[in-house]
Amino acid sequence: MSSSACSSSVLAIFIIFAICTPIIVSEAKSSEFKVGENGVWQQPNDTNLYNHWARRNRFIVGDSLLFEYEDGDSVLVVNKGDYKNCNTTNPISAFDDGKTVFMLTKPGLIYIISGNSTYCKNGEKLIISVMTIHPPTHHQSPPAVSDSPSVSPTSPTTEYSSGASLMAASITTLSAFIGALLWSVPMLH
Repeated sequence: MSSSACSSSVLAIFIIFAICTPIIVSEAKSSEFKVGENGVWQQPNDTNLYNHWARRNRFIVGDSLLFEYEDGDSVLVVNKGDYKNCNTTNPISAFDDGKTVFMLTKPGLIYIISGNSTYCKNGEKLIISVMTIHPPTHHQSPPAVSDSPSVSPTSPTTEYSSGASLMAASITTLSAFIGALLWSVPMLH
């Protein structure tokens, strides 16, 4: 093989990689979700508003939630019991700066309530189900939320498998193609 043919093969590899890399990277890009009616964390008109909103979105590790709220309100991350009872006395995390960005760092359920117990009792609370980017290698049971009727249990593998499968298939195909191209290029001396 001539050096110009070899250079053309190497150039083709770099062009294909340059085209495919943004497609693959965009699959794993994290998002910021602005929480609330009109982007404001406040007492809703519908007590199920926030959980309906949470079910319409897909949250993965690396995403973040943006809470914007007025003085007199706050954001508390609490356990399941404190969520159910709107107990604001023992939060896991508390924020009251008026503009809170909360990072989703691990999979599972996150219980969030207003720091004002009256607001919480009027529906200013939500449950976020955070999934991983890669589906688990074994079957997992869905998170148990049977005593919380406003959130339907879902399996992380069911929720995200199509995007993760597409990403895995894209990487596998790209790797195989690049490997085949490199295999066909003779060793340079």
